[in-house]
Amino acid sequence: MSLTPSNNLSFTDSGTLYSSQFDDTYFMDGKGLEESNFIFLGNNRIIERFESEKELIIGETGFGTGLNFLATWQAWRQSPKTCKLTFFSCELFPLDPKTQRQALALYPELSELAEELISKSPRSRTGFHLLDFEDGQVQLLLMYGDVLDTFNDCQLKADAWYLDGFAPSKNPEMWNEKLFKQLAQNSHPGTTIATFTSAGFVRRGLIAAGFDMIKTKGFAGKRHMILGTFEPGTRRFRQPIPSWFSLKSSKPKNPPIIIGAGIAGCSIAYEFKQQGIESIIIDKHPAPAGAASGNLRGMIMPMFTKHGNHQELLSLSGFHYVNQLMKKLEIEHELSILELDLNNENTELYQHAIARHGEDFISKLTSTQLKELYLELNDTHGLLMPHASVIKPTNFTNKIFIASEATYKQAEIVSINKTEDTWNVVFSNGESFSSDTLIIASGHESPKLLDMIYPEKLVNLGSLRGQVAHFPATLLPQTDNLPAIYGEKYLLRANDQFLLGATFHEDDPETELRESDFDDLLDSLKSMIPSADIQAIKNELSGRCSFRGKSKDYLPVVGPLPKISYYKENYGGSKRTHAASRMDDAEYEKGLYIATAFGSRGFTTAPICARILVEEILNERYLINCDLRRHLHPARFLLRRLRRGE
Repeated sequence: MSLTPSNNLSFTDSGTLYSSQFDDTYFMDGKGLEESNFIFLGNNRIIERFESEKELIIGETGFGTGLNFLATWQAWRQSPKTCKLTFFSCELFPLDPKTQRQALALYPELSELAEELISKSPRSRTGFHLLDFEDGQVQLLLMYGDVLDTFNDCQLKADAWYLDGFAPSKNPEMWNEKLFKQLAQNSHPGTTIATFTSAGFVRRGLIAAGFDMIKTKGFAGKRHMILGTFEPGTRRFRQPIPSWFSLKSSKPKNPPIIIGAGIAGCSIAYEFKQQGIESIIIDKHPAPAGAASGNLRGMIMPMFTKHGNHQELLSLSGFHYVNQLMKKLEIEHELSILELDLNNENTELYQHAIARHGEDFISKLTSTQLKELYLELNDTHGLLMPHASVIKPTNFTNKIFIASEATYKQAEIVSINKTEDTWNVVFSNGESFSSDTLIIASGHESPKLLDMIYPEKLVNLGSLRGQVAHFPATLLPQTDNLPAIYGEKYLLRANDQFLLGATFHEDDPETELRESDFDDLLDSLKSMIPSADIQAIKNELSGRCSFRGKSKDYLPVVGPLPKISYYKENYGGSKRTHAASRMDDAEYEKGLYIATAFGSRGFTTAPICARILVEEILNERYLINCDLRRHLHPARFLLRRLRRGE
């Protein structure tokens, strides 16, 4: 089923949003806010619980206009604000901003909150997206997709459920036994639930799933609705996280040590600071962004694939998260990036991507439209990403570093050892720092640090050598309106210069600039700008070489580092074929974590991965798609070897 909204939405005479597909309004005509407060907040005792709990996690089965979330957020604002609110919800048919804004205009008392929600909402129409409000005290995990698929891949367990959606008689595909069991899986003993319907099969289905349900008075003349509490008894439910990727919280008692002052390390320090924890960053360079994070310009953009694989899902979540971060920290950026398909190889890919995400997010440009941008390219098309942006990497990284309030230590590390529960990092001058929490975030140098800890290879890491070229902007005439261009290579304006890059050579340690790489870059420039005077540009070239960390499967490596001996004993040998439910949870090297291998998309994906990692360290939970999380886990390479019997 397509995630693109159909043109079947309209408004009633009183202004309530109506779907002809389901022949139902999104909430009671003219009484949506009252309905939400009565059915969901009132019957789940939300206001009372805001005053007594440290955190309240609320799950919802249909985000719709966002009215239930806004009503809950409004109630939180009127509370003592000592309780953190985490709200997670799914939506198969996301509304466009104009429709959502009009639907919520009925409730002017929510206008401020509604506008902030709409401004932060993702423009793509798939994926898991984390939105922060109230300095992180209110967070919304918005999951685009089918209710069963999204909740099946969500690790959060609700303290309260808003069982909402179009009426069971209008949308029977949603209201079924599978949904009720899924709600139970994402609940814990004592979880409350409320819904507007009193349909018998809904009540019986919830009871069968483990909820103790009762009928109560309905809203605005409706005779009944139902509410209840989860009492699982002896029921067992499938866990979305296999035992070998299990979570174990290990909250720091000392300031965490982060090795690496690029975008990954600084982002981790920033996320710790958002939780009230100050960190120590160690790097061999005198200031942050001294290595791969130090190019003149960088790009923040999603990656699109034909079928929407894990790389695309991560880049989308990261893209929307970092856009919030840039706005919050007032990080300078320039919008719009054009991806060129010079060999016409991506026609089908673009069609699939546009169908998944909508033309408000990305759109295809023909060769005629490209000529209007001074790109004289025949039989070529491109993908315009108006929300993607070009940044100054050093400025970006420094802004995050300053906000982290981390202590910075320039040092060359010669050894890492562990004494009981303490990690000791020893420097070349004989000094050392110690902490119970150590995070390796040092890009292509991460393998060297891992070798100081592990006697054998643990993760499949390597490096990408990237050489870029700089040349005066005056050498490309008529380019004032030229957009940032991305293709086999990229062309970005940097004040009075152009940045042309980058080459990609795997596991190539050469640090000197190479003439052959400049020739490769200039060949790419000629294909993008046929009118370019290549010889004149070549005469004034300068450049830079840096190295990016990468993994064998080209996904980042983020999370706790495993105890190899425990994994071999419990998940290897004859045990590798056992059911996960029969295996004990994983054991990790206590207090040891990694965040590396971000490749060429570090500024897009490292900030969200930092949030994921810190959330797991402190709160022992995933805030992204569980299947995607498994594909980022550091133990994945070890598991693959054990499954092959190695």
